[in-house]
Amino acid sequence: MLKMLDTSTLNGKKQKQWTMVFVCMLVLFSVWCLELLNLHYDSLARYPYKDEKSRKLIREYLTQEEIEYIIEYSIPPNMFIAYIQEDGFSIYHASEYKRLSESQWDKSPANIVKMVEETRNYMTTEQLETYLMNGNYRYEDVQYYINNELNDAQLVPYAMNPDTYLDGTHTISTRKPTVQYLSEDIPTKDGKRIEVNEALQQPLLSLCGGLTASFSDAHACAGLQVESGYVSFVQQKKAYDAKANELTDQTPYYIAKAGHDEHQLGLAVDFSVEGIADEDFSRTVQSQWLEENAWKYGFLQTWNEGDEELTGHQTEPWHYRYVGVDLAKTIHDSGLTFARYKAQLK
Repeated sequence: MLKMLDTSTLNGKKQKQWTMVFVCMLVLFSVWCLELLNLHYDSLARYPYKDEKSRKLIREYLTQEEIEYIIEYSIPPNMFIAYIQEDGFSIYHASEYKRLSESQWDKSPANIVKMVEETRNYMTTEQLETYLMNGNYRYEDVQYYINNELNDAQLVPYAMNPDTYLDGTHTISTRKPTVQYLSEDIPTKDGKRIEVNEALQQPLLSLCGGLTASFSDAHACAGLQVESGYVSFVQQKKAYDAKANELTDQTPYYIAKAGHDEHQLGLAVDFSVEGIADEDFSRTVQSQWLEENAWKYGFLQTWNEGDEELTGHQTEPWHYRYVGVDLAKTIHDSGLTFARYKAQLK
């Protein structure tokens, strides 16, 4: 009887061992089956777009979460495939890439991604498009603004317009307008070559013609000279940096930071009369003629006496700014300087 019990116990142990082996094999088989299913599972099975080249790129560059995103919102490949391989690409910004590329059609996908990703925390795609529209800014100008100017001033949206106003809170960053040298028919101080915005050439010729005719003077422009015109961002920065340590509240002149100076627009000129110091310019007949007639040719004084508190500028009767004939007439009729007129529009 004892022998029979021992055999029964042994058989029971063997059965348990075989059962455990079977269970383990079943688990391993199940895992293998799941792996096999995963191997053949198409994560894009619910994606309605069947272009195999696109699907291959999607699998390679998007995470499972991102794939679920494009499936859920049915985002077509033509919205993002052109950009998917570029550094910094985000599927969540695909519509921004697409929109910007429609206006910046000559830019590469890499540049489109770069521009969107570098600016989207500071401005909308619509704003970026406005800045980059034809004749406005280069992307490098916007990029400099973001990196250096954002907390100090607003980037003027339409910098190519003749009514663009600049001061301490408005900037054009590093923008350069289309400039050309003044006609030789317009006298300049010491005969130096001076650049101005191309829009300024003909109005200056007309103004000089009117001045000469008014005085029947044999001298070109009746002795009036252009002392300065377009000043580049780099030139203005050098000038400001050279004077920055010397400027005080008592400094008898104003110097703008680079990117904030009207001369960078190429639409401002400083006049002079040979042999006359700046402080005496307003007493000349040429200055008095300008005060009465410059607006007829589209020119205005940006600031004058009484504007110091508003603009920080000292009186500069030799400084004139081209805004176009129509706007010049409107501002002239209002009795305001350009700075005062712009301040009232805010």
